[in-house]
Amino acid sequence: MVETLASLREEVGDTPLCLVLGSDAFAELPSWHRWQELNNLAHLVVMERPGFQRDYVAAVTELLRQRQVKRSHELLIRPAGSIFCCSVTQLDISSSQIRMLLATAKSPRYLLPGTVLKYIISHGGCYGSAPSGTV
Repeated sequence: MVETLASLREEVGDTPLCLVLGSDAFAELPSWHRWQELNNLAHLVVMERPGFQRDYVAAVTELLRQRQVKRSHELLIRPAGSIFCCSVTQLDISSSQIRMLLATAKSPRYLLPGTVLKYIISHGGCYGSAPSGTV
């Protein structure tokens, strides 16, 4: 992830850059390779699903305390370094749920765009072997 963001940073210069991730991925940030470098390259936008309870490890809690901004427009002030948490209430879905549906030959059709579902099915590797009849 760091290498990808570093490459993007080279392309966009001082233009603000955001890495959008779910609260579950954000909670696991300390397990990521070179995670401490992310805020030097981009802002983090944390999407919080309905019912999510913030129960972060100390390192993540401290990162939030130091870098969280309350308004999205604050991400435009500088190219990287802030964290913005955003409630997402449209759909309570997750990649784990989609994988489970595919593994049990059920269709996740209304949980993601049709083009994404077709890609997952044709490239099976994203989510394991997707059964052919799940479109």
